[in-house]
Amino acid sequence: MLKAKERPVPAVSRLAEFLKGRAVLLEYLVYAVCGFILSNAFLLGQLAPFGVSFTAAGKKDRTTAAGAGALLGYLFSFHPENNTRYIAAVALAIAVKWFLPQQMMQKYHRWMAPAIAFGAVFLPGAALASLRGYLLYDVVICLSESVLAAGTCFFFYRAAEALLRREKLATLNGKDVSCLTITYALLVMALGSFVVGDVSIGRVVAVVTILLAAKCGRESGGAIAGVTAGVTMGILGGDFSFLAAAYGFGGMLAGMFAELGSVVQALVFVMVNGLTALIMGSEYQAYSVLYEIFLGAVLFLLIPSSAVRSLIFWGRQRSDAFSKTAREVVLSKLKFASAALSDIGETTRQIYQKIGAAKSGTMADVFGTSADIVCKSCPQKSVCWGEQYHSVMDGFNNLTEVLRRNGKVTAEDFSGYMGEHCTGKWELANEICTGYERLSGRQAARAQAQNLRGVVTDQFQGMSGMLDSLAQELTGIEQAEFPLADRISALLDRENFSPISVSAYTDQTGRLTVEAAIPSFKLARMNQTSMTLWLSDLCQRKLQLPAVSEVENASHLRWIERTAYAVETAKIQHSCDGQNVCGDALEEIWDGRGRVHLLLSDGMGSGSRAALDSAMTVCLLKKLVTAGFSFDSSLKLVNAALLIKSEEESLSTVDVATVDLYSGETQFLKAGAAPTFVYRDGSVVKVEASSMPAGILKGVDFAKRRLKLHEGDWIVMLSDGMLLGGSDWIFDQIKLSAKKSAEELAQDLWQTAQKRRPDGHDDDASILVCKIVDKR
Repeated sequence: MLKAKERPVPAVSRLAEFLKGRAVLLEYLVYAVCGFILSNAFLLGQLAPFGVSFTAAGKKDRTTAAGAGALLGYLFSFHPENNTRYIAAVALAIAVKWFLPQQMMQKYHRWMAPAIAFGAVFLPGAALASLRGYLLYDVVICLSESVLAAGTCFFFYRAAEALLRREKLATLNGKDVSCLTITYALLVMALGSFVVGDVSIGRVVAVVTILLAAKCGRESGGAIAGVTAGVTMGILGGDFSFLAAAYGFGGMLAGMFAELGSVVQALVFVMVNGLTALIMGSEYQAYSVLYEIFLGAVLFLLIPSSAVRSLIFWGRQRSDAFSKTAREVVLSKLKFASAALSDIGETTRQIYQKIGAAKSGTMADVFGTSADIVCKSCPQKSVCWGEQYHSVMDGFNNLTEVLRRNGKVTAEDFSGYMGEHCTGKWELANEICTGYERLSGRQAARAQAQNLRGVVTDQFQGMSGMLDSLAQELTGIEQAEFPLADRISALLDRENFSPISVSAYTDQTGRLTVEAAIPSFKLARMNQTSMTLWLSDLCQRKLQLPAVSEVENASHLRWIERTAYAVETAKIQHSCDGQNVCGDALEEIWDGRGRVHLLLSDGMGSGSRAALDSAMTVCLLKKLVTAGFSFDSSLKLVNAALLIKSEEESLSTVDVATVDLYSGETQFLKAGAAPTFVYRDGSVVKVEASSMPAGILKGVDFAKRRLKLHEGDWIVMLSDGMLLGGSDWIFDQIKLSAKKSAEELAQDLWQTAQKRRPDGHDDDASILVCKIVDKR
């Protein structure tokens, strides 16, 4: 039997594996080189803590490489006489990074690295100052240098994170760009110390980066890079302060001419800086700067155009423009559809009112039609409808009450002239009964149709309001954070949650919202607390636990920034006469938008029917409000649902308190509900309004009121079963229990209400209390 030959590994795969292994080594080499360069960045000719800062900024596995480079840089420095304390500081930073628990480093990583940098620079500096007797000058220098090390460590940390994400410059936020700019400035300053002949490597690198920035970022990019590099050269020392103006102005002009090509751009920069050097610099400085500018321009032109194009960040701008256009189109469509639905509802109502008025039947029509049929062949017609007209009409009018009372008339019901002289009253009675039955049927059908038309009209207006709510929510989105959404998606995918969709955006107040959808079966294994902490670190915002909703086998999670306030709630319910169910329904809704909605609904009567109406009202409102629709539009749909739920009369009150947990602004909405009591600033306010409950009339609306609440304020919502003994006692009871917990306040109110019930009368009763808590 022949042995099968092993299939050779393709050369491409071997090369990929080789590069993959070398990529890690290359990353460590970059850290070592940067550490070496930054250790030679001397501020004002004597302060050089930047190698220590860079060592402390790296993660644990990269600290050794950065520290090795920094140690070599301090050992072979251009100013080695004062570097002993920096060498000790680097060794101390490496030791601390390696021996601190990894869990602590991850938990407090944002400020742990700057703290290590501060301590590593301060301790050797303080020891050296002690040898000199703690002179004030030495102490101030030591503290200043330690603070500088901590600050630059933070910049290095953020810059390294931004680069490791491998994002284009345009997708970075302002803070990351600032940290990259400062890191670039320090690297240029460090490279400025490396001189080959009369040429400074730092200034050559500065020229190349200024031209690249001008090519990618046009005028603003070139000017920012130029001013940064020029100021850095001035801080480095020597009489090169004129470079700040030369580099800045030259970078701006190079950006303006970038559209004409790299050659024109480089020539403009060389001309501006060459003239500035010849006019403002000495002869030695002029020639040095000219050499450096020329060399930097040549190196810039040698960079492949494909590499330059990869730095140009038009992709984000086009994406933003497309997103903005798409949002405007969607908003326009939503508003148009909302207006159209509202117009349909209003037009339907107006047309029906006109047609209904034109076709409405009356008792006069019944009597007139009956008289036409019976009296037209009667020989006494001219007498009855002539000289006895008023007597005949009185007789017909007298039959109206009989018809309404009995539903029919007989010949014996005729009175007066008609009872004595009418020879066809038996036939006339039969015709009147027939006509009245037809009239009653038409009126019943018309009433039913009117109710249905009213329900449909309410539904049109409710849907119109819903579309308007969606439009308002979209309008509130200020900016979509696409790069952040990509990073969040990568995090969820790395944790094996298989995200279906991820979005991140800021609203008009600058607050961040993160939304993600994952398969429902994966939600159970998510530690929402840990995930919230990870996302907070990733987004650099304090987020709170997500609001979760289920839609089509997907779990939708919504994270928002941490609110200023929280609420402490308690509820008590009592069933009338010990029945199994209570006719009231309570609900506390967190909508995932920084608001909490407190709902109380009281169904008509008590028992199962009342419980069904109130539970249906609360359930529908919860679903609609959680989906992002307003209470006004939701109430119209709930009202329509109650009207068509059954042939029996159904109604329920709606009591809502919506608390904005960012500002404390609270809105109270009432539809036939009992008063709400608000404890604020040591006094109790009664919030009540006249409005109809849902399910009894078409076109029901909320009565509204707004109040501003703060820490320690209370909201007390009650059903009418709590007010059988009046409401005056509630003011004093809330004041007496205001310092207690929510559960204790609810119990105090319930016990007092029981004692004040008149004649032992019982009813369904509910209490929902809410305390505003400051969690800042």
